[in-house]
Amino acid sequence: MHKNGKAQETINSLNGDIKQQGLKFKECEQRLKDEITYLELQLKNSQTEVFKKLMEDNKRLMEQNVKLMEKCKRRKSELSKYERLREEVLQGEKKAKENVAKELNEIKKLKDELLEQLRIVKFKEYLRPVLQ
Repeated sequence: MHKNGKAQETINSLNGDIKQQGLKFKECEQRLKDEITYLELQLKNSQTEVFKKLMEDNKRLMEQNVKLMEKCKRRKSELSKYERLREEVLQGEKKAKENVAKELNEIKKLKDELLEQLRIVKFKEYLRPVLQ
């Protein structure tokens, strides 16, 4: 019986060790579950922060885009205005050249008329002694 008692004692001791290991395992398992829950929460918070940051960046970029589009629209408007003015200047230059050409033709005609009158006057002066 002594052997049975010793065996029973060993069995009881091993059962105690198994229970203790089981408790330690349960504690470890619970700590791991708690840590996983904590990490999942951190991940969720981190994702939320990243999402918020992305939304803020997106909003800022959209505002910049609107400002740039408005600026572009103003520049296009100014460009159209300058193109119209340029066209007006070109038309003005063309008209001025035409007017200058007309004036030159008028001056040339006047010059020709004056030269003709001068020839007549000179011819009359030439004839005056002959006619007297």
